[in-house]
Amino acid sequence: MTEIINFLRELALIKKLLLNQKGLTMIELLAVIVILGIIAAIAVLSIGGLIQKNRTEAFIANALAIREAAVWYLQDHILQEEVFQNEISYAELVTEGYLEVIQDPDTGERWGTENNGSFVTVRDQEIEAVCLFGLERQLCGESDEPILFNDLSNEHVMELN
Repeated sequence: MTEIINFLRELALIKKLLLNQKGLTMIELLAVIVILGIIAAIAVLSIGGLIQKNRTEAFIANALAIREAAVWYLQDHILQEEVFQNEISYAELVTEGYLEVIQDPDTGERWGTENNGSFVTVRDQEIEAVCLFGLERQLCGESDEPILFNDLSNEHVMELN
C-alpha cells in the first residue's frame, strides 16, 4: 500500500511539473511571425527606396562625367583654335575618345552613340548645362531643355514611361 501511495505522489509530482512547464503557445508563435513579417516588409521597402536613390545619384554622376569630358574636349578645341558649336554631344565625346561609353545605372546596359541625344551646352567657352538621356530616365527640363550644372539635383531626374 505504501508503494501505491508513493507511486501516486510521484505521479502527482510529475503532473504538477508538466503543468508548470513554460513554452510558446500557437498564438504567441503566430504573433512573433507576424511581427517579423512586418519588420521584413519595412526593410524591403527601405532598401528599395535606397536603391532607387543610388541609381538617381549615379545618373547625376554620369552627367558630371560628361561635363568633365566636355571640359577636356573644349580645352583641346580652343587650343587648336577650332570653331565649335554651342552644344557638344555625348556621341562626339565618345567618338573622339574623351569619354568611355556610359553604363546605364538602371539596366546595366551600355549607352550607344547612335540613338543617344545627350549633350552639354557651351556659353562663353564654359560648359554650362546638360541634357542627359538614359534608357529609363532623363535629366532634362521641359521640351528637352538642358539643366544648368549649378542646378543639378535628384528632382530634375525624370522617369521615362
